Amino acid sequence: MVANINSETGIPYGVVNGHTVPYLHEEIFTSGDSTTFAAYKTELADAIRAALAGVVEDRTGKESAARIVAHLDCAELAENILDSGLNDSLEFEEEEYDHTETTPDGKVSYHLGYLGGAPLIWILESPYVAQAPACSPCVPNAGDLDNMGSGAYCYCPPPDAFNSDDDTSTDSYAVTTEIVIGGRTFKVVAKSSAPAAVEETDE
Repeated sequence: MVANINSETGIPYGVVNGHTVPYLHEEIFTSGDSTTFAAYKTELADAIRAALAGVVEDRTGKESAARIVAHLDCAELAENILDSGLNDSLEFEEEEYDHTETTPDGKVSYHLGYLGGAPLIWILESPYVAQAPACSPCVPNAGDLDNMGSGAYCYCPPPDAFNSDDDTSTDSYAVTTEIVIGGRTFKVVAKSSAPAAVEETDE
């Protein structure tokens, strides 16, 4: 499996700094599923299973302990412990999320992670693509959507994710054409610079 390339389509993931797309960043953070929390629950269930196996083994022997513990739902026990109060004290640094949104053109799948403390959003699947240069070796094979314009095609969010309410910005993003990759049709997102607004004066 090649890093940061969709194994089904062969299209590279797009990666964009969360600060570049603040509304999308907030949507993933508030509506996504925490993969960090899911991993914690799995680790807690494994720890419970190991602890119970040790207790039962001391009383029944190793073979009986394995058989008895195999019938226990340690995932449910972990869930009950979390609901009983442990959940309230949990704090994760750089919590990661998965999120999927449905657009008029199809499904877009995201992963929010971090690199050197910076929030990065991976676009794992999308009906939209953009041309972008390759990211640094820290994110091999992915397309750098913060510098889109030329390079290989990679997955991209809907163009509205890039358009901001900043009146001083002269950049706008839109679907400009379509392209067929691997027998599938994708919308191509590109950046265009609008003429700067002329300030009115009393002179």
